[in-house]
Amino acid sequence: MSSQTSSSLMDVFTRRHIRPFLLSMGLMLIQQLSGINAVIFYTVDIFEMSGSTISGHLSTIIVGVVNLLATFVANAVIDKVGRKVLVYISSALMVVSLLALGSFFHVREVAENLPADHVDAEWWAATIESISWLPLVSFMIYVIAFSLGWGPIPWLFMGEALPAKVRGPAASMVTALNWTCTFVITKTFPGLVQQLGPSIVFFMFSSIMVLGSFYAVFLVPETKGKMLEEIEEELSGRKDHGNRSRKISTVSGLNMK
Repeated sequence: MSSQTSSSLMDVFTRRHIRPFLLSMGLMLIQQLSGINAVIFYTVDIFEMSGSTISGHLSTIIVGVVNLLATFVANAVIDKVGRKVLVYISSALMVVSLLALGSFFHVREVAENLPADHVDAEWWAATIESISWLPLVSFMIYVIAFSLGWGPIPWLFMGEALPAKVRGPAASMVTALNWTCTFVITKTFPGLVQQLGPSIVFFMFSSIMVLGSFYAVFLVPETKGKMLEEIEEELSGRKDHGNRSRKISTVSGLNMK
């Protein structure tokens, strides 16, 4: 049994299987580095830091309901629109919402560092009050965007792209990476906010999503409407060989007729 397990683990790193494995690992890494679990786990704290006029607990409930509804929408459209299109939309909306959150906290930090008798102190205070709705709206867009793309698609891609021969051990390692990143991000988030400030942290998450967009555009293939065998051939570099085989079979069939 141990030799079979060892063999399966080694098979993951063969030339034929390494690409879908690494692509799955990359998608999971970006998913967690987007900061989603930190944002979800610390929603109340973030809203309290923002000084929003809306209760942090009420905002958490609203974000949770929006997350649930967006998940149903994603399930309904994921096979109609395509995985990559949803990832593009998801990435763009997440970048915008994270930039908005970072900008809000930056404005707040600037205002808090001004002396009380500063000539612009009242203007900054009025500005913050006028955009007190921004954190909640940004959170909602962020959660909706994640639920449409970067939430489900890394898991879906893993199931579609990993070859059956190595799916067990490969999926285990990909899942382990996901949970490890979840632990690290949620554990370090409060310290990062304290050391760098919330604005810098959200700008960092936004930058990661920009990189994630390029990763999805240039490296991850579309799997919509493809058979598992087609996906495996494409990712293993045997696509041309498969096409030649089908053409040869067709020609042979014509000759037989």
